[in-house]
Amino acid sequence: NDIEYELRYKKSESIINEKKVKGESWDLALGAKLFNEMIRNYQFSMLRKRKIFESPEEKSERMRQTCIDRAKLKITDDFLENLKKLVWEMPLYKIAEKYSISNSRITEICKKYEIVKPQIGYWRKNLN
Repeated sequence: NDIEYELRYKKSESIINEKKVKGESWDLALGAKLFNEMIRNYQFSMLRKRKIFESPEEKSERMRQTCIDRAKLKITDDFLENLKKLVWEMPLYKIAEKYSISNSRITEICKKYEIVKPQIGYWRKNLN
């Protein structure tokens, strides 16, 4: 079963034992698709190594979808009133998921419309 993947080379500085070495080296990137496939094949590998990466195409599509979702969100008086309640009922990431936007967008809206939200650590203390 031969798998074809594009290999990308990138020039970088050589660092050995945390010290910069004269000259340059080349880094070899396997690519997100191959790495993700390798992770799927090694089901029992260490959890710390089980990170899923996006290919440039996947990232581009995700960003495009994020822009579409962000444009769909209409900030009305009803939305702002609801948001004032929601920030005290659930963590920001849950609100972001509900509206299909990013946490930073929720924070940006709260700041712009002066919506008071819980301090960092509030949900960690109150959910446990």
